[in-house]
Amino acid sequence: MDKKDMTLLIEAEDAINDMDRLLVQLTSMGHSDGLFNKIDNVYEVIMNNSHEYYQKAKKENNDKIESLFYYIVNNQELLAKDRAEILLNGSVRVEAE
Repeated sequence: MDKKDMTLLIEAEDAINDMDRLLVQLTSMGHSDGLFNKIDNVYEVIMNNSHEYYQKAKKENNDKIESLFYYIVNNQELLAKDRAEILLNGSVRVEAE
């Protein structure tokens, strides 16, 4: 996947998160609690097309890497294009213990 497409997906994920916060305020339920749970597939597509470092979080059930991935995807303090670059290059990693 190229950076432009990843950026578009991250922008969509941002909009989903914004919508989810509004749904919770209005109904006390997020999109995952109702008929729209398939919207979470956007997150899965981002994961599946990210650098192999982040993909192994799911394959190896690595909570630390998955938490880092989640933080990068949802960190709206960074521009979507910057998050896309990080996810495609695998440039931010969990420190070795």
